[in-house]
Amino acid sequence: LSHVLEHMDIQEAVAVLSSYLPYVKNKAKVVVITPQEAGYRSDSTHRTFVDWSIAESILKKCSCSVIKTYSFPFPRTAGKLFRYNEFVTIGQYDKPK
Repeated sequence: LSHVLEHMDIQEAVAVLSSYLPYVKNKAKVVVITPQEAGYRSDSTHRTFVDWSIAESILKKCSCSVIKTYSFPFPRTAGKLFRYNEFVTIGQYDKPK
């Protein structure tokens, strides 16, 4: 999900992600990309600031575990000024038995 979750509240984000997961294999990778501060402020349709901790919370509610987080393309400190810096959260879907 690239630049999707910040346009909804957390409950909606969980619902959207959960609706897709039955169609993926167990242990599939789930990638969430959201804007950092400058990018978040640049769009009036953004409703929820989704940083790594919020993305992790959403993934956990969807039976996913977080395996990696990083800032792209620059270090995290650039996100307050550079509009295109992003939070990247990579999870793994652990299909319920």
